[in-house]
Order: sequence, then structure tokens, then C-alpha cells
Amino acid sequence: RQAYDQLRARGYRPGEEFQAPPDFGGGQGFDFEEVFGGAGAGGGFSDFFESLFARQRGGGRGRGGFEGFGGSAGPQPMRDTRAKLSVPLEAAYNGDTLRINVDGRQLDVRVPKGIRPGQVIRLAGQGSGGGNLMLEVEYAAHPQFEVDGRNILYTLQVTPWQAALGTSISVPTLGGAVELKVPADSDSGRKLRLRGRGL
Repeated sequence: RQAYDQLRARGYRPGEEFQAPPDFGGGQGFDFEEVFGGAGAGGGFSDFFESLFARQRGGGRGRGGFEGFGGSAGPQPMRDTRAKLSVPLEAAYNGDTLRINVDGRQLDVRVPKGIRPGQVIRLAGQGSGGGNLMLEVEYAAHPQFEVDGRNILYTLQVTPWQAALGTSISVPTLGGAVELKVPADSDSGRKLRLRGRGL
């Protein structure tokens, strides 16, 4: 800093070619060769600053946020965090809100109605460093239903005489129980359809 102040006091400005006057540094303990690394005045202003920066780096940890001056690194960059989200079939059917725990935080996740496995729900700003939390949907196993595309499969148990004579029977669905008419002479394995009760 002292060397730089001496240059400024003598009218030198950045970008000019520096030529040291005969009495420059005399009696003040200024080592011109030390500052310019032994290259003489021909090194120019850039060499002068390189020397100053080198001294600063060698002087220990600074208070600034720049790496070259020994300061600490800046904040961590924002990046997206990815995770799996197990969604109950009822939530996918109705479009419910699920509460999940992420690193000790309680977050509410709105599940769009009819969402499919592999689709992603984005929670803005809830990821690492302020990035997004990307939740890839997968269906949770269900004790009664299986999934076939957008269809929900359910195995209905009926007695032989119900299958032979026909009957109406209450069956569960993701939206609640409904009455299903079983036609007479129904064989085992026959599929009956309830419209609008899938995903």
C-alpha cells in the first residue's frame, strides 16, 4: 500500500508506462526491485499489482469474500434436490394434500388428481441451498386394489349361486362403496366395469 501511495503522489495513473525518477524511494526504505520482482520498470503496472496481490495472499486470511485474498467461500449455490414420494391411491384419485417430513421440516404437498407414477411434483425453494425439491411420484401398495394403467382392479368374491342367478353387491372403490350388478350366469374370471372409478 505504501508503494502504491508513493506512485500516486508522483502523478502516476493506471495504464501509463511507469518510469521511476532518479530520487524515487530514496531515504524511505522503498525497494523498487522488490516490488516489481526484479524486472525493473519495464514490468509495468500489472506486475506491480501482481506483487501487491502476492504479498496480500501471503499475509494470512483476509476479511473479504474473495478466494485470492484468503476470504471464506461464498454461499452454496442453489441446486434441485430429488426424492421419491409414495402416494396412496386414494390421494391420487381424489387429489389430496399430503404432509411429509424433509430434514425435520413439515411440508404440505398438494397431489394433483389423477397424477401418474414417474411424474414430478416441484416444491419451489425447498431444496438444498434454496433450490427446488423435486418429488417423483410412485404409487403406494394397496391392500385391496391393483393398478393397470388408469384402471383399478379389484377381485370380487361371490358365491356360486350368486354367479349363477345374478345379484347386486356392494363393492369398494377409491371413491367409496358402490352397488354393482352381477349378471346371471357369470363365470369365474369375468370382468365387470364401473365407469369413472379409475384414475
